[in-house]
Amino acid sequence: MNILVVDDSPTARHIIRIELEAGGYNVIEASGGNEVLEKIEKFTPALITLDVEMPRLNGYQVCSYLRRLNVQAGAAKNADSRVPIVFITSDDTLEGREKGFHAGATDFIKKPFAKGRLLQAVDGILKPGALYAGFRALVVDDSKMVRSIVVDILKPLGLKVIEAEDGKEALDYLKSNPESVDIVISDLHMPNLNGMELCREIRHGLGLAELPVLILSADSETESVTGLFQSGANDFIVKPFTKEVLIARVNSQLRNRRLMRELNQQVKELKRLSRLKDDFIAITSQDLRSPLASILTSVDMLQLQACTPEESSEFLGTIHRTGTGLLNLIDDLIVLSKLQSDKKSLELKPIPLFEELKHSLIPFRDLIQAKNLNIDTAIDFKHPPIVLANVDAIFKIMDHLVSIAIDCSPPGATISIRVAPQGADAVAVLIEDSGPGMSTEQLKTLFEWVGPSTRHGGSRAKGQGLGFLIVHDLVEKQNATIQVFSTPGEGTKVKIVFPLEMEALSA
Repeated sequence: MNILVVDDSPTARHIIRIELEAGGYNVIEASGGNEVLEKIEKFTPALITLDVEMPRLNGYQVCSYLRRLNVQAGAAKNADSRVPIVFITSDDTLEGREKGFHAGATDFIKKPFAKGRLLQAVDGILKPGALYAGFRALVVDDSKMVRSIVVDILKPLGLKVIEAEDGKEALDYLKSNPESVDIVISDLHMPNLNGMELCREIRHGLGLAELPVLILSADSETESVTGLFQSGANDFIVKPFTKEVLIARVNSQLRNRRLMRELNQQVKELKRLSRLKDDFIAITSQDLRSPLASILTSVDMLQLQACTPEESSEFLGTIHRTGTGLLNLIDDLIVLSKLQSDKKSLELKPIPLFEELKHSLIPFRDLIQAKNLNIDTAIDFKHPPIVLANVDAIFKIMDHLVSIAIDCSPPGATISIRVAPQGADAVAVLIEDSGPGMSTEQLKTLFEWVGPSTRHGGSRAKGQGLGFLIVHDLVEKQNATIQVFSTPGEGTKVKIVFPLEMEALSA
């Protein structure tokens, strides 16, 4: 980004250049106001640093002229064309700041400045931090210039700013968006609805008792200030104010707001985890009860020794199958617990997707043959696609999805597995069965902890539906997406979309 540095002192320009170039900025110099006006016609800088004490045209005069140009350009484009202007001056007085802000300054840096101070200020303007990212401020003032000053101070904090010309416009916005504003910064004296009246409406008319309201005014009389606090204002700043004072007061109010937001999020998360725990116990208890009852019944019959050899063999087979199912359930619960507690990403490598999908079907040959099923695999690519994925995760996904498809398909049915393009930079894996299908309500909760009765899958579906939870987490950890389409009586289609590996895509 280009920064125009304006100072009549070559030494000062050199110091500023070294500081800004160290931060990766491209510096263009001007020795005075007239040179600025020549350069500004040729290019628009991202930011201007401006000395105040210069011959012929001083900094205030140059700033005022540039702001008039900004207004004209903004009117032509119907947009905000303000270039940030940072005054660098030894005359850092309250009167000087007031004069500079009225001229249109964005910030002030006092000479001589400590190493890193200027770069920090410039980064704060051009690369806003995330201190209050996601927070919104409503700035209310009938003076566009004052609003611009406040906006320039707030944006580097990461705040999104909404502007209103008077109290009525601000109130109308709050009525329509009562939860979208985190702080109101309002002038006291305005037409239509002044700051005190706006504050009363916020507190009593809208019932927004927790919304911070900060009032700006040149009137510092004790009676007026007392009335402001009685109307519900949280704080009061006397004009003219410095940037540091406004930031300190905003920080004070938003710090509490952010803590309350984080606390509310934690409460919601704790409630969610509590529900998860209850659902987990309900699901696993029901999933464990039935198989264990079957095992115990078979053991009781064998202990009675009143059954034929054929019946004994059948009971032993039941114990083995049910025990294997319980082992699968326990394995899936361990995998699911690990996936949901481990926030790390999977290690992704370029893999030939279609080849790995075919390899993942090998363990199912006996089951497919025993049920007389047909597996139809197809690829709609001229060249086999390469995706960034994790081979172990692909095998685990296919283990669950193919298990469910086999379990739900009637004897003699066909299970389709197809790989097809998804736009120019992605590939879709489509797995389709002709089983009983699912209702709309079942689809809504397919990837959530819910009661066992809503789960998709029969006796062999891993974990009575836990497979879809595991699949969902594994898909997301590979930067892929999953969708499930189903209609009762018409089967189910699972669609997983992987992004193509970029190097293979460019080749």
